[in-house]
Amino acid sequence: MNALILAAGFGTRLQPITNKIPKALVEIKRKTLLERAILYLQDNNIKEILVNTHHFSEQIEEFLKNIKFDIPVKTIFEPEILDTGGAIKNSQSFLQKSDPFIVYNVDIITDIDLKLAIDFHLKNNNLATLLVKKRSTQRPFVVDSNNLIVGHKNLKLNKERTVKKDFKRPIQDFGFLGIHILSPNIFEFMPQENIFRAIPFYLNLIETGQDINIFDCKDSFWKDVGSLETMRNI
Repeated sequence: MNALILAAGFGTRLQPITNKIPKALVEIKRKTLLERAILYLQDNNIKEILVNTHHFSEQIEEFLKNIKFDIPVKTIFEPEILDTGGAIKNSQSFLQKSDPFIVYNVDIITDIDLKLAIDFHLKNNNLATLLVKKRSTQRPFVVDSNNLIVGHKNLKLNKERTVKKDFKRPIQDFGFLGIHILSPNIFEFMPQENIFRAIPFYLNLIETGQDINIFDCKDSFWKDVGSLETMRNI
């Protein structure tokens, strides 16, 4: 099974640290975020990893040359940042060989049992399963009692988008955890443009009749360490 680690961003929430190094190489307790992500995926039966790069890409390349992992780790350079959806599309030749494949944000630390989530995804046979939990967020998914995404909210802008007409109540809000489990069939539905966000793309899929599941990681540790504030609290 293959995985894509998203590591191309500028890491603006971690400035001034990321004025000199990429977010992926920021250290927590003497270990970089990238190394933590690779080891986590390796421990969860991932066999090969691709890392997308842009900001200080040469530093990531050098880091990977000088550290050995038990599985192959390659990079793919983006001359311009493609956003999450575009990064997945740009990695199609690598990812489509794996059914399913994983997309993982480099700035998260977790002990989620990914194998359980993958088994859940395979059982439901949908295009995508997004890992979530009950947490404070400005942009929660709206989920029905069948664990299907029916909408999305932007609480900061007081907006809500409902994309599924028929769903089973009650509904609940869940925060996305930055981990996607995807079928390679998803590439058949991707837009022509190369730069696009994943969440609106998923919502568009649901609106056209596709089902996208959530997997609730309620009993697991998870932390977004992509900002100075959250890093201090780890």
